[in-house]
Amino acid sequence: VLEIEIRNVGTVAHNLRVSGLDKEYDTRDDFASAAVKPGKEARLLLKIDDPGSYPFRCDFHPQQQTGVLVLR
Repeated sequence: VLEIEIRNVGTVAHNLRVSGLDKEYDTRDDFASAAVKPGKEARLLLKIDDPGSYPFRCDFHPQQQTGVLVLR
């Protein structure tokens, strides 16, 4: 199990969505946090056993806030 701490230091709400094994968004195996308001924190627990690269994004800003979580 991997725990990701999310700190919103911005001025608008954000969240974190990590794709699951299918590496597609908005499917049953995604891991997603609730909206995190400015100045607040949240945690997201993931259980991915397979090493690999998993895309992530903010659902509120999917074109600008993206990345890849690499598990080895």
